[in-house]
Parts: sequence; C-alpha cells; structure tokens
Amino acid sequence: MDLETSGDPDQKIIEMGAVRLDQELHQTGETFEMLIDGRPLDPVVLPINHISAEMLEGAPKFTEARKHFE
Repeated sequence: MDLETSGDPDQKIIEMGAVRLDQELHQTGETFEMLIDGRPLDPVVLPINHISAEMLEGAPKFTEARKHFE
C-alpha cells in the first residue's frame, strides 16, 4: 500500500494505491489506485507526488474512498 498526502499540517491523504499479494507475497495482478479530495494542498508537494489541486476536483473525500478499498 502507498499513500500520498497533502503536505499541509493536517497531512490529509490525497491518493491511495495498493497491489494485492498472495500468501507467498507474489503479485496477483490486482491493483487499486484512487485520488482523494484532501485539499487544500501545500504547493511544496507538487514536485514530489505530481498531484495538483485540479486533479483532485471531483474526487471523493477519504470517508467515501476508503469504502472502495478492500
């Protein structure tokens, strides 16, 4: 699992990504990736995670996004 955050003092999650592994830790081919509306963003994170506030427009809030992650 990988998380990207907003960079502001609250460190809101703005992207979740994951790869499913089997019991032997081999990738199963199943992946998950979702942008999450965690605005406002600290401008310092754009060169790090390449996620802009415009990309988050229309994205679900974390409480909704987490329902899609199993």
